[in-house]
Amino acid sequence: METLIQETVEEILKRLSTPFRRVRVEVKENSTYRINIESEEPSLLIGHHGENIHALQSLLRIIIWKKQQGEYNIIVDVDDY
Repeated sequence: METLIQETVEEILKRLSTPFRRVRVEVKENSTYRINIESEEPSLLIGHHGENIHALQSLLRIIIWKKQQGEYNIIVDVDDY
């Protein structure tokens, strides 16, 4: 599952032409996955009042749900924001 999430995030970022250094996925309790994106331009990913990061998190939840058909909690973080 971690590999699927990592590959999906990387593909989204590449399609958006958003520079990033690394994507890490950590498994937490109760099917919770924490994704940390290391970026040279964190403000671009975070957006005004966190709007971009929230949108990315929602989009990722939908994509993963469609691919895996399960209940997953996905938390996206940028440079430990």
